[in-house]
Amino acid sequence: MRTKNFFAGLLMTLASALSASCLAAPITYTISGTASGTLGGTAFQEKAFQAVALGDTDARIPIDVGVYVLALQSVDVTVDGVGSGLAVNAFSFFVNQPLSEVGLIENLSGDVLDVSSSALAAYDGISSLAGTPVANDFMSSFSTTGGLFALDTASNLLFSARRVTAKQIYRRLYGKFSNPRNLC
Repeated sequence: MRTKNFFAGLLMTLASALSASCLAAPITYTISGTASGTLGGTAFQEKAFQAVALGDTDARIPIDVGVYVLALQSVDVTVDGVGSGLAVNAFSFFVNQPLSEVGLIENLSGDVLDVSSSALAAYDGISSLAGTPVANDFMSSFSTTGGLFALDTASNLLFSARRVTAKQIYRRLYGKFSNPRNLC
């Protein structure tokens, strides 16, 4: 009897762990626009740029009502015609629904790129979101493998988030007509 209950409990634990892992998904956050500034000591004027951050939806932590932080795996910045670089230090992504704001935080020094829009008032930080026009709220420099990235001005800003499921990853690897039956 004890053995039967043990295995039943083990199966329930395994099933709940597998279903929980199906909820987590890689997510990319992108802030893009036109900017002036420097990357690695090279000045640029009115160039297209983008900052792309990669995280996992399972890493989201509630800080307060409507305020969330999510540890990031990487942040990559690219400036057209100038170059690119990966952030050297650890970063997090934040959502502040009461302020209708999202952004990037360098874990050692604080906010580095914050944007806002009334469309972000209900954004949860783990859902996909199509390109949304946003306003610049705060900019600060940070170190990348391509040198110091610093924005002086930024305009025509867009924020987007793209969540990728296990099925989408499988289909990218094995083709759109494959049938990933055993995935989430």
